[in-house]
Amino acid sequence: MIDIKVPTLKEHDTANARQIASDIKGLKNFDEIAQWDKRAAEEIDRILSAIKSLEGRIQQLSQNIEQAKRTHDAKPLLARIFASKQEEKRLREEHARLSSSCPKSVSSGQSLGQG
Repeated sequence: MIDIKVPTLKEHDTANARQIASDIKGLKNFDEIAQWDKRAAEEIDRILSAIKSLEGRIQQLSQNIEQAKRTHDAKPLLARIFASKQEEKRLREEHARLSSSCPKSVSSGQSLGQG
């Protein structure tokens, strides 16, 4: 029996992917297989697009964190000592949240049948 595991993506609704994975068990003929394959390929494209967008947001956050750090480091010593790092902290937290929701094994597409 075929059992497909769909990873959870916090930034993308995977309900459709789970339904497609479940539907594979009921395929009875080649026409149904072809239709299922088309639906699966479309969902794979949507998931890969969501992951690519997520990776872009993560990269932008990394750049923003570095800029916040450079801005802080450019201040005079006393100003650095008393300056708030709230913006950098907020950016780092958002970066960590998004990074944890982006499955590393899926970003290449190999786990989704694209490799």
